[in-house]
Amino acid sequence: MNKFLKLVSTALTTVMLVGTLAGCGGKKSADKEGKETVTVWVHPFMKDQGEEQKMWQSFVKSFEDKNQNIKVDLQTVPWANRDQRLLTAFSAGKGPDVVYLITDHLAQFGTMGIIEPLDKYVTEDIKKDFPEKILKGATVDGKLYGIPMLQTVMAYNYNLDLLQKAGWDTKKLPETWEDLMNMSKMVKEKTGAYGMAMTLGNTPNSTYYPYLWQAGGNVINDKGEYTLDSEAGKKSLQFMRDLYANKYVPEDAATALTEHDALFQEGKIAMILSENLPSVFKELPFKYDVGPALKNKEQVLFGTLGSWALAHNSQNKDAAAKFILHLTSAENMKTFLTNTKYIPPRTSLGDMYKDDPYLNKVTKLAEFVRPGVVHPAGRSILSLLNPEIQAVVLGQKTPEKAISDAKPKVEKAVKDSLDLKPQ
Repeated sequence: MNKFLKLVSTALTTVMLVGTLAGCGGKKSADKEGKETVTVWVHPFMKDQGEEQKMWQSFVKSFEDKNQNIKVDLQTVPWANRDQRLLTAFSAGKGPDVVYLITDHLAQFGTMGIIEPLDKYVTEDIKKDFPEKILKGATVDGKLYGIPMLQTVMAYNYNLDLLQKAGWDTKKLPETWEDLMNMSKMVKEKTGAYGMAMTLGNTPNSTYYPYLWQAGGNVINDKGEYTLDSEAGKKSLQFMRDLYANKYVPEDAATALTEHDALFQEGKIAMILSENLPSVFKELPFKYDVGPALKNKEQVLFGTLGSWALAHNSQNKDAAAKFILHLTSAENMKTFLTNTKYIPPRTSLGDMYKDDPYLNKVTKLAEFVRPGVVHPAGRSILSLLNPEIQAVVLGQKTPEKAISDAKPKVEKAVKDSLDLKPQ
């Protein structure tokens, strides 16, 4: 049975694509040898692509050795424009059987009927090895749409030498907004350096949402209702404005992407957000450490949850689901994480970095992570809010004005996203 979907990629493409998804009851696809073929799209996770391909092929080989009636066609797809690529492929019924998605993609594609619930393939024994919070991040409308493979944690990383020079106690890194503001003031006054990086050219996921959550707020609630017009919304925007107005962040903070990495490496910024500092910088000329998750009313950090998902129009669903379970087994997940240095979502792998002081600390911070706005409109909302946040930070709008201006846009994005459900 065919389902018609209106596919809208407002996050990156702002174009409308209309397509027909192949029905779930079609004939299984097979190669010339009669083997079921499972097509898998993976993205580059490692700098050394040669080593990464060896890793993927080892996963494929061990799977095919155990399942000789299945052939895995593993294809590496660039990260760039993946939203448009995925939507175009799925709308044409030519997408992969297995695909890697983060939480907001799962919410969007799950609502649209593009990906298939995995509940019937995941046993209770498997679920027990994932914290409830992790499974919730891969769940849409009560259905599990992805099996988690990795976590990221956007942790606060501090230049200890610079803090010491400014007179800050490096044994007690900032825990609250007040601490962060005081630290930034001391660094600015005593050393002339910036207290922290702020790169609003990035999405609100890593720039604004953590402050909003820490203040006890959110953009929308579980029902999709606009909640940014709260005290938490105003307070978090004003906090970012104050950091900029006091020149505790670089002057280009309103538009910067990753330009502040160089300033941090040069010892001109005391704190920078990073998933894994050692992987970004081969060597730093100063001591550094990871600080706690900041707190205003709540202690929260941003991080992504990456999962493997099953396409609704896959003609080999059982075989594809079997490969997903193979990839996300504890053994293969540990190999993947050891090579890529991401944080384990499985409880049984929680101490896998116990001999790595940096990653061990980051792993322990994972309990404070939120993966963004978990809603089919989540990715659209990111691009709608960014100009408003930038305007507040630059002093062009008050927090109240920006929040008011954003409201009709966000509400429309929520309504449009719900219209994407299969007819």
